[in-house]
Amino acid sequence: MITIKAKKDSGFVLIDVLLALFLFTIGFAAVYGLSIGAIKEGEEALNITMAANIAQELMETFASEVKGRENRIPDGIIQGKKDLFQWQITTEWIIPEKLLQVNVSITWLERGKTQEYRLTSMFPV
Repeated sequence: MITIKAKKDSGFVLIDVLLALFLFTIGFAAVYGLSIGAIKEGEEALNITMAANIAQELMETFASEVKGRENRIPDGIIQGKKDLFQWQITTEWIIPEKLLQVNVSITWLERGKTQEYRLTSMFPV
């Protein structure tokens, strides 16, 4: 007598494959979204760093020009542009002919919004 054994079902069902693909897609989309956000944040950090470097460079240049000029430094505004950054230096005598306040302001456009970095220093003259 011949007996036939019923086989156990083995392998994947279509629903298992579809569920796995769905979960993989959700995971991949999350990782992709995080990487796009990280790239944008990296660009913002780069712009802030560049603005800080420009402000420091302008402040050091101004400081080197102030030495030895004594009372010949007027209050005023100096403006310029470097790459995508607009800069402005404003000077104001806090104590006339003795203490000069220098403000360096760097502005740039980032994602439709104006960003600003400021640096302030005092120079005894």
